[in-house]
Amino acid sequence: VQNKDYQNDLDRFALLGKFSSILSHEIGNSLCKMKMNLDVYKEDFENNENLGRVYHILQKEIASLCKVSNEITQFSRHTEIIPIKINIFMLFEGIREKVLMKLNDNGIKFINNTRDYSIMGDYTKLQTAFLNFINYSINSIEKDGIIEITSKLLTNTGKLSVIIKDNGNGMTDIDQILKPSNTNKI
Repeated sequence: VQNKDYQNDLDRFALLGKFSSILSHEIGNSLCKMKMNLDVYKEDFENNENLGRVYHILQKEIASLCKVSNEITQFSRHTEIIPIKINIFMLFEGIREKVLMKLNDNGIKFINNTRDYSIMGDYTKLQTAFLNFINYSINSIEKDGIIEITSKLLTNTGKLSVIIKDNGNGMTDIDQILKPSNTNKI
């Protein structure tokens, strides 16, 4: 009986760990969206004294929550990650929706030429990485640019290649691309 109770406690803790990991990912994604939306309108906020203070308070609170979310995510990464099936075309369509306002504000055309391939992986990590790549592309384009995404299956290796092309000025600090909510752009 004692061993069974101990095993039930372990199972509950394992389940709690999974829930906290999923919750942390969802909170991190939402915070990333909030941060991006705030960054899009940074100049508007800073040109108004009252809104400027609100902007800095919100940025500070978002950064604090991102830190907590990242700590939980890092802790939960010590457990086994269960990959899910991800449709590449739908992944990029979802990313398009997340940055649509920013694309429209800058007159940028988003062309999704990815194929309908499915891969197994960590959806949140892939979404974060590609969302950061797309944001870097948007920020590097002056006006009226194009971002084109293509994919192809490398049959000899079983790997998928995703290519993001834009007509911007390029990207710096590529080592930071996988960090959630990371940006060095306004």
